[in-house]
Amino acid sequence: MAPPLTGLNCIEMKILILSAEKQQEIHRITDEAKRRGHKITFRILKKGLKINPDKFDVLLLRAIIGNVKLAERIAEKFYLREKPVVDEKLAKKIDRNKMENYIVFMHKHLYIPKTEYFTKSNLIKIKKFDSEWIVLKPLSGKRGIGIERIHKNELESRLKKFGETTYLAQEFAEIKKEYRVYVIDGKAIGGMEKVSKNWIHNIYQGAKPKKAILSTKIKEVAIDAAKSVETEIAGCDIGTTKKGLFVIEVNRSPGFAGYESLGKKFAVEIVKYVERKLKK
Repeated sequence: MAPPLTGLNCIEMKILILSAEKQQEIHRITDEAKRRGHKITFRILKKGLKINPDKFDVLLLRAIIGNVKLAERIAEKFYLREKPVVDEKLAKKIDRNKMENYIVFMHKHLYIPKTEYFTKSNLIKIKKFDSEWIVLKPLSGKRGIGIERIHKNELESRLKKFGETTYLAQEFAEIKKEYRVYVIDGKAIGGMEKVSKNWIHNIYQGAKPKKAILSTKIKEVAIDAAKSVETEIAGCDIGTTKKGLFVIEVNRSPGFAGYESLGKKFAVEIVKYVERKLKK
């Protein structure tokens, strides 16, 4: 590892990173933070974890699925001590599932295909969707796991399999191109196209990153989406469709290995943002 850079920061930070899983991205953030003269502590979010906020300057939360309540309690402790938390909304116990995010997007007049909770009471509405194909998505999920496309005549059998309120049902929208736009503090840092032979354009499901020049409109939609759900560091997935730019998802703990494989830098941008937040 290169020696720490000097003269970049007026303060050395003690950063605590919490995540429910180990990630390549955490290693990258750690490397960049150390390079800029900061001290990093990483802990796995799990039952029984005890954290003393007084030992740290900043809390950075990554993956929290399965440990949301624990993450919120720890975040609140930092927040009450006036210590920066990323994302701050977790300290305020604001954690939405995919459907709740879609509702926010629609209220902000961002394009979302027709979407309903996948429940027995909503089957009639879902069958009236324009497309013959329906996309089922877990309300809480990551990396495209559990997403599937089914025909309308399979709805009843899938509902019996999944049960009530664990999935949402969405009208299938044919996506011409899908982009991942990285947004930090309301600014589009950069992005890439996600190229796939499959209808799912997810890097973890086999899609490949490709350099892309993002249009002003795509950047604006991504920024609006990230702001609407109060996400400070976001990976916004935007699809181009016949009906407009579809806000597929806003990821609060985005993967960025594919983006950095294109020669781009994102881990250092996260560290710089944390620095700015501490100085406020």
